[in-house]
Amino acid sequence: MAPDGPSIAQIARQEPEASVHVFGGMRLPMIRRALRECSATNALLGVASEGRPGDGVLGVLRRSSTFVLERPYRKRTDFVLAIGKHAAQWYEMCGYSQDRIFDWGYFVEAPPRRALAPIQRSWVAITFVGQLIRRKGLDTLIRALSRLNSRHWKLEIVGDGSERRSLQKLAFEFGIGDRVCFIGPMSNSQVREVLAHSDLLVLPSRFDGWGAVVNEALMEGIPAICSDMCGAAVLLRSRVLGAIYRAGSVDELAAVLASTIERGPLPLAQRRENQTWSRCISGGAAARYLLEIIEHVSGGAGERPLAPWQREHVLGRNMRSLRDTGARALQTIANSQRCVE
Repeated sequence: MAPDGPSIAQIARQEPEASVHVFGGMRLPMIRRALRECSATNALLGVASEGRPGDGVLGVLRRSSTFVLERPYRKRTDFVLAIGKHAAQWYEMCGYSQDRIFDWGYFVEAPPRRALAPIQRSWVAITFVGQLIRRKGLDTLIRALSRLNSRHWKLEIVGDGSERRSLQKLAFEFGIGDRVCFIGPMSNSQVREVLAHSDLLVLPSRFDGWGAVVNEALMEGIPAICSDMCGAAVLLRSRVLGAIYRAGSVDELAAVLASTIERGPLPLAQRRENQTWSRCISGGAAARYLLEIIEHVSGGAGERPLAPWQREHVLGRNMRSLRDTGARALQTIANSQRCVE
């Protein structure tokens, strides 16, 4: 942890031919020092980092800064683990070769095994977990909920922050204060327990490099709704896993919430199916994927590896296509039989 100069040099010299060094970005002086030491060896070098907002004048300044700061190490970097929906595009804009950029994410511990029971209530339990600050977009969620015709929902807000009082006031101003509960901060195990008894997670961030609570929700079997500015949106390509809306759009979020709430509490079978899917975002799946990346960039045979969640989306799409093809074939046979009769 945070090695000093001599320790960094010693680590860099240890079996460089058999070593892979992965750096969490390049902005810290300690990391750049380690990069200089390791760049002088034959070890494989990788970077794991989120993308950054690239729009507007600030986006141009960020790209320029990154381009200049990372220029000495860009060609020496063997692979980039791009965390989140926008990260791959960000690194490509910053001068990294597309064939060295691999989709990556954040990964959390699997939840404890617990007995699942059917939901007995009639209303939908919605959960938000995060800091109560503007970037997290909780005001968007409150405004969207206030536009719904249905009253068959309750929102639990886990977390604290500088906007707590203004958000509580906003909920009452929009007439939904009686169905919005501000729980306050909780330990991770307590958050997991709340998610286990919820039907839906909403992460309405204006920007989030990833949003690990989306992983936690999917591992508990509940779907998630998040904005298109959340990195974890890449996990929600299947409708049963959740939905994505345009960041800041109250209308779009309200429409997605309305259709979700209309379906009622989450069926037990769907929760189990989501939990099964979430194995592709487990630590073990991520570790296997990392080894595939290392093998690929080392010159190993085989196709460029896909992220485990991308494979699941492709597999799901192919299975749906097969089912549709089979259904059409059966209908054609049935029509033919009727014609013969």
